[in-house]
Formats: sequence, C-alpha cells, structure tokens
Amino acid sequence: MMRAFLRRHALLPALGFALAAISLPGAADLAIADWIYGLEGGHWALHHHYVTQFLLHDVAKRVEIIAGVAILVTALASTRVPQLRVWRRSLWYLAVTLPVSVGLVGGLKSLGRGLCPWDLSRYGGDQPDTSYFAAAPGQTIGGHCFPAGHAAGGYTFLALYFVCLQVRPQWAGRGLAVGIGLGLLLGIDQQLRGAHFLSHDLWTAAICWFTSLGFYLLFFRRQSLPGVYCSPVSAQ
Repeated sequence: MMRAFLRRHALLPALGFALAAISLPGAADLAIADWIYGLEGGHWALHHHYVTQFLLHDVAKRVEIIAGVAILVTALASTRVPQLRVWRRSLWYLAVTLPVSVGLVGGLKSLGRGLCPWDLSRYGGDQPDTSYFAAAPGQTIGGHCFPAGHAAGGYTFLALYFVCLQVRPQWAGRGLAVGIGLGLLLGIDQQLRGAHFLSHDLWTAAICWFTSLGFYLLFFRRQSLPGVYCSPVSAQ
C-alpha cells in the first residue's frame, strides 16, 4: 500500500514536474510572457492595477498571514479545548507545513539571481536576459525573482489535500482543488503584472507539494495506511 501511495504521490508528480521543468523554461516561458505583454499593449499595464497589485497581492498577503496565525492559534488551543483535540494532529500538520513551504520558496528566491520579466529589456526593462540561477553579463540588479514567492501563499494550501486524505478521503479532491486554485490565482496575478514566468510558478508548486507530502509522512505514517479512511479521532 505504501509503495502504491508513493508511486502516485511522489514518483508520478516528480516525473511530471521534471518534464515541465525541462520544457517550459526558455521558448515556452517567453512565448507566454510575450502573449501577455502584447495583450497589455506592449507594457505591463496591470503592474500597479488595483485588482492585481492591491487586492490580489497586498491584501492577499495579509490574508495569508492571518490564516497562518489563525491555524497556529487553533493548533495551540487544541491541546486544551476538547472539541479541537480530535483535530490536533491535522492542525499541527498545517501549522508546520504552511510556513515551511513558504519559507523554502523564499529562501530559494534569496539565493537566486534570476530577474522578473519586467526587468528584462525584452519587456521594457534595462536588464539583459538571464537564467534563473545565475547573473547574466551586464546585470546590474540582484534579481531574486525565482521561484514565485507570492504564488507560494496559495500553493502551500496543497497541504489541505493531505489533511483530507487522512481524515475525510472523500474530500481529498476538494482540498487539492483549493490548493491548485489559490496557487493559480496568485501565480497568474503575478504573471499579469510581469513579476514571474509560468515556470517560476511550476517550481513553487513542486516545492509546496513535496513539502506537504514529506510532512504528511512524518505526521501521519503511524496512524493508518495512506489513503485509507480513518475518522478524525483515530487520526489523532
């Protein structure tokens, strides 16, 4: 059972992410960014737009922080509130997984030198084209645009899939849809603003998925066979 679980949740996603990571950077990334840039009239018209910058970037960040704090507080309360104790392990799983996923993406961003689309001369910037991992000749700013940090605030909720898989398997698809939906919303928002290429979001999704998987195995591997229904009580 464990072997089948790992094949479905680790091996197949890894192969899919690897294939996309090989094919997207370069021509595919540029083609998508060119298309968006052209739709916006040859400039990043949505860079400072009320919806894309204020609502889906600034406000969304605050909501992410509030959600994370609320989960942590609820996890702490689960040690004393009887009604929450049956969800304690799931709450602590989320309280740990969400910030670690976001932190890993942020840490990789701080190490990289890749630039945002809006920085590149191809899209009206003053910097040369560059790879994700190293500075290009003539690059005069630090970059740090890879992977996609803002999208991590959405893709980190892929962890909901694993929570549902453990305590309500019939809801697992809904948990997955929430994580993918939030990640796409925040990721596409940043692409429309010129902040990231599509592959930046792909790498962020991969980091969040495998972080969620790793902590799932750490928190729940002793509770039941993966993917086999158990009640919230037995899951704790």
